Parts: sequence; C-alpha cells; structure tokens
Amino acid sequence: MTRRGAAFLSILLLIVCFVALNVASSALFRNTHLDLTENHLYTLSPGTKRILAKLKEPVTLRLYFSEKVSADYQQINAYGQRVRDLLQQFASYAHGNLKLEVVDPEPYSPEEEMAEAYGLTGAQTESGDRVFLGLVGTNLVDGKETIPFFSPDREIYLEYDVASLISRLATPEKPKLGIITSLPLDMGPGGYMAVLQGGKPQPYVIYSQLKQNFDVQMLDKDVRLIPNDIQALLIAHPVGLTAQTLYAIDQFAMRGGRLIVMVDPYSEGSAAQSMGGQQPPGSGTVSDLKPLLQAWGVDYDPKNVVLDRTSAVQVQYGQGDQAAVLPYYAWIKLTGNNINRKDLITADIDTIQLASAGSLAPTKGATTKFEPLLTTSADAEQTDSMILQYGSDPQSLMNSFKSSGKSYVVAARVSGPIKTAYPGGEPPESVNADNQEDPKKSDAPPEPLPPQLMESKSPLNLIVVADSDLLEDQFWVNVQDFLGQRVAQPTAGNGFFVVNAVDHLMGSDDLISLRSRSVSDRPFTVVEAIERRAQEQYQAEEQELQAKVDDTEQRLKELQGAPSKQSASLVESQASTGPALSAAQEKEVHRFEDELVKARRDLREVQRELRADVISLGGWIKFLNIAFMPLLVAIGAVLLAVARRRRRIAARLKASEAGEA
Repeated sequence: MTRRGAAFLSILLLIVCFVALNVASSALFRNTHLDLTENHLYTLSPGTKRILAKLKEPVTLRLYFSEKVSADYQQINAYGQRVRDLLQQFASYAHGNLKLEVVDPEPYSPEEEMAEAYGLTGAQTESGDRVFLGLVGTNLVDGKETIPFFSPDREIYLEYDVASLISRLATPEKPKLGIITSLPLDMGPGGYMAVLQGGKPQPYVIYSQLKQNFDVQMLDKDVRLIPNDIQALLIAHPVGLTAQTLYAIDQFAMRGGRLIVMVDPYSEGSAAQSMGGQQPPGSGTVSDLKPLLQAWGVDYDPKNVVLDRTSAVQVQYGQGDQAAVLPYYAWIKLTGNNINRKDLITADIDTIQLASAGSLAPTKGATTKFEPLLTTSADAEQTDSMILQYGSDPQSLMNSFKSSGKSYVVAARVSGPIKTAYPGGEPPESVNADNQEDPKKSDAPPEPLPPQLMESKSPLNLIVVADSDLLEDQFWVNVQDFLGQRVAQPTAGNGFFVVNAVDHLMGSDDLISLRSRSVSDRPFTVVEAIERRAQEQYQAEEQELQAKVDDTEQRLKELQGAPSKQSASLVESQASTGPALSAAQEKEVHRFEDELVKARRDLREVQRELRADVISLGGWIKFLNIAFMPLLVAIGAVLLAVARRRRRIAARLKASEAGEA
C-alpha cells in the first residue's frame, strides 16, 4: 500500500472513530453533565429527583416544539433543544413513570390544531407561521397541566416550572390553604372598587403562585370557625378582624393548625390605595393580631418601624437637576447572614426585600421557641411609624438616623405548646376586635361552636413576619406581557419565601430547595460600600452646609431684623426694596453667598468623586471579565510554547552530544 493510501485510510479510520465515539457517548453519558454555575442551575436538584422517584402512576409529557419553523430563529431553536434535553433528563430519573413525547406542530397540521386545543401559545414569525414551544402534561385520571410557552427569559426557572407541573399531576388533590386578609390579593391593586370602575382584575403574583400550588379558599374577616379541611392558614395584614374571628384563629391553632401571620406597622400597599382613592372598606395601614401574638410568645409593637442603613434599597429621589439616587432606610433588602441558612424555608433564598417592616421578639416566660428567620443588619434603629404615615423622604431619614448598634428580627419561626388566648371562653358576638358594636350582628342565634380547647393538641407551628409589603409585586417581581400572558421575573425571593413556608407547613419540602435557587441576587457589594460611604460623606457635607446657612441667617436677622430661615436671594430682594444695608450687613451677605457657593462646589465634588469611584471600579470589573482571562490564557500559551521550544532545543543538544560521543 502506498504512503498516500495509508494516510487516507488513517484519516478515514479517525473519522469513523470520532463518529462512533460521539454516538457511544450520547448513549452512555446522556445524563452526565458538567455544571460549573455557582448554584448548579443546570443540574437536577435533589427535590426534583425525589418528586420523580415518588411517581406512583405514569405521567405523560408532550413537548410541542416547532423545530423546523424555528430553524431560522437561532435563539428560540437553541432554547427549545435545551428544554427537550432537560425533559429527557427528567424522564431518565423517573424509573419509567414519566413518558416524554416530542411533537413538531408544522403549520396547518393536525398537530398544530391539537396544540391550540390544549391552550398553547405560538409566537408569530415574520412569514406568518407560528413557533410553538409549550408543554402539556397528563395523568391517568384526566388531570391536565400546561405551560403555554417556555419563555427564554424564564430559563433559570425552567426546572422548577417543569417539576412543579409534574408534582401537581402526581398529586391531583391540592392541599387546602385558607387566607384571611385585608389586601386585595385576588383582585390586584384597587380591589373590587377598581373592577367596578371597569378595571381588569390583576391578582398579585404571589396569589397566582399560591393558586397554582394549593387549593386556596378566601375566608371572611368575620368568620367564626376555620373549616377543618384547611391545612394551613395565611393571615396577611389583618385589619378589622372581629373578636370572633380572632377566637376562631385561636382555636385553629389549638387543634394543631399551621399558620403564617404577616402583620405590618405601616402597609405601603394600603397607603398607596388610600392616596389613590381605592382604599377597600375596613382596610388600613397598621395591623396587629392581639391578643394572639402575646399568647403565642411573640412581642410586636405596631407603632415602630425598622430603619436599616446597610441594607437600604437605593431609590430615585427628586426631579430634574435635583434628582439623585439615595438609600431609603425604610426599604431594606436582606441578603447573606441576614437570612437564616439553617432553616429549610430560607436556606437557599438569596434576597428578600421588605418595606417599612416592624420587629419581633420573644416574650418573657413564653412556652414557645422563637427562631429568627430574617434579621436586619446591626446598623439599624427603630423609629415611630407615624413618621412614614405623614410622609418622609430619603434625605430626612438619612439626616435623623442614629444606629442602635443591634439587629432586629423581622421574621421568625415559633413552635411549642400554647394555651388559649381566651381562657374565659368565646368573646361576646356583639363585640369586635376593637370593642365596638358589630354592625353585622344578626338576630338569628349563631350556630354552636365545638367545645373550646384550652391547650394545644399539638405544638404550635407558626411563621410570623412583621411586614405584609413583601407580598406587593413592586417589591419583588417585574411583570411583563409576553404573547398575551403575564410573565413574572422575580428580583427577590419574597414569593419563594411565602410558597416555601406554606409547602413546609403542609409537609411538602421537595420543591423548596428547587424553588429557592431559581433567583440569585449577586450584588456588587464593593460598589454598594463605595456608594454608601460617599453618600454618608455627602450627608455630612449637607448638614454642615445647613448649619452654615442657619448660623448666617440668624446673624442677618440680628443685624436687619428680618425673619430667619430665608434664602440669600430673598435677603437681596429685601435689601433692594427696604432700607439700605450697612457696610457690615453687605459684607455679611457677600460672605454668606461665598460660603454657599463653596459648599455647593464641595457637594458637586463629592458627587463627582462618587461617580469616578464607581466608574473606575466598573472598568476594573469589565477588564477582569473581558480582557484578563483571555490575557491569562495567552500568557499561559506563550509560556507553554517557550517551554516546549526549550525542551526541543535541549533534546537536540542532547542528541547532538550523543552523536559526537
């Protein structure tokens, strides 16, 4: 055989081996992945594997993926393939109880008609064809769940969305969750009043998530008995509850009911509705749950809110040339050690945002165990909630802030034996929670209640939060319209915290770790520290300027007899129209103007330095991300080439010396 023929056969053999290796690896290592992301976002979580292992009856998943039509749209085509690969990975862990069918619904085909019949949504292309990328899941009892369209924007939630769908099919009978609230969770901002005025109901995102996972039953604020089939009870911003309702909640806890309670010293959502003229009847900005919290060993003062300088959220304040980004100490974003990493509910949640939250503490002599879940930083203080109710801007909170040097608990788990808060029995029907006459009192005799429980049958299982604004969409999620659907993009883990808590109280923990890892807030902590230091310096400069203004105006008042607290322009106006100023007064006015100009120049310099520090740091981060790694690889390649060259030269020299010898 000629040398050329041997070379050709070698190349052909290499090609055959390469193809065979790819085919073999695809078959043998289908479930093998290398996931280098910090939170392993592309590796099936233990919770997902447990859900798949628990499948008792077959579940069928039909993926409608328009692979041919989407061939010209690389992004959606590539994402569709990733969805298909993930579903295949799901099926491989289900021990034969998960059947996957992939359907390519070509235009005007029966498969496309079937996709439409299932309620799947197709994205319109420029040619008029539609791209389908949706999922239909069915079980043996005619249960059906769908994901109308896999939006690429929700890729980090892909595993949770699919696992949640399978979990709902595996357990068709959803656990029942009761909700007592003064917030329009099921209707959206404005509540029934907005709907009566022609608005379309837009439920809170968290309510939609709860409806998707549980059988939600809204309970009246004057309910006398919590139904026995309610497995967990969510009480959010309880305003205007009757004493009979408080007694019903007490007895629900006595017989082993699980509760999530959210009270609030200042509800931003209720305040916004009030200002917009959409305040629902009976709602307010302050909520409490006395005497139940005291009976459960929880100390909560509805008159105080917590301010946190370190955890403060940056907000836009002012307009035009006066606009600035400042920290608003009443809105706090908790991360890191401020979230309990040992509790299953919060272990994997990275960020939770609260607004005008209160604080919680265990009462002395409590029979329950108090375990913090969410805490502020130590750079925090408590202040009267009336400050926020009557309006307070970020700058004034910064100026008056005095850190207490201790952290405050804003959410906690409470467990243990309890006694009834009503040792004297059910309160009179004619008296509500505020000891006022109940306008709904009926002449008909009330139905008899079960015998009162004086002590709990089983330990209390309670999650209590001193804030209800964490439910408000604006504080944790961005909602966008995609193909006629509301697509929620979480920016914080508020919704996951609530659904995790309900899941855990109902005894289902499989989705918790999976759900919590769906959103990961990776803040630039160094950048935030630079901004915070500059803002503190800005604050000090401003306070110093204000002191100069006050001092100078006081001296002008003494010299001229004019009212204090006036601007230099007003002084000049009065000087031009009133009695002539003396030389000393004119000198004082000019000195004041010079000081004012200098102080403003200093403030601008602080802002310039702040911007320069942030831009400089951002440049270094971009350099490290874009240029440093390729540069490092290039340097490594050069060093490797030099080392190889030296080895070759050394080998030649050695061979030459051996030949001479």
